[in-house]
Amino acid sequence: MIPKNIEAEKNLLSSFLTEHGVSKFDEVASIIDESDFHRVQNQIIFRCMRNIIISGAELDEISLSEELKKFGLLEEVGGIVGMMGAVNHTGMVQVKLCCEIIKEKSNLRKLIKCFRVSVEDMQAETKDSGEISAEVENVLTELNNSSQTDKGINLSLQEVQEEFERILDGSYVPNVVKTQIDHLDDKLNEGGIG
Repeated sequence: MIPKNIEAEKNLLSSFLTEHGVSKFDEVASIIDESDFHRVQNQIIFRCMRNIIISGAELDEISLSEELKKFGLLEEVGGIVGMMGAVNHTGMVQVKLCCEIIKEKSNLRKLIKCFRVSVEDMQAETKDSGEISAEVENVLTELNNSSQTDKGINLSLQEVQEEFERILDGSYVPNVVKTQIDHLDDKLNEGGIG
């Protein structure tokens, strides 16, 4: 059985069409992308929602259906009925929880794919064990790094605000590496080379 949670996918997509949908989208946009959704239909809808939000247009069922039509994707999601089936869920949605579930299932699918390919390579003896283990290690490292660096826009904004406040109150200490070249270190401590 392939790891997936279609209900979490539908609930998350539906939450973007609510009153504060754009802020909910911003909350998760740095954590997941369209490839994290299991269903291709949901991948397409997420991509179109992202396009609408980036353009600054109002995100609702009408703008979503128009965006799907514009790119010839409405039939790919099952027409209007299929689109509404994917985004017409109501109720309390825990956006962060749905996002975490979707990301976790996506990571599990990536691991399964990596291990299957590795087993096929081992059985076919097309690669040596060092190459195969390096490929597996790269996937594991990538998944580990992405989970540690996922940050929402609000968290990033908060970090920038805190750093700006430290600059204003004089407690800011530049985070630069010393080169041991005095004139270069002086420039870097003043904010860089311009």
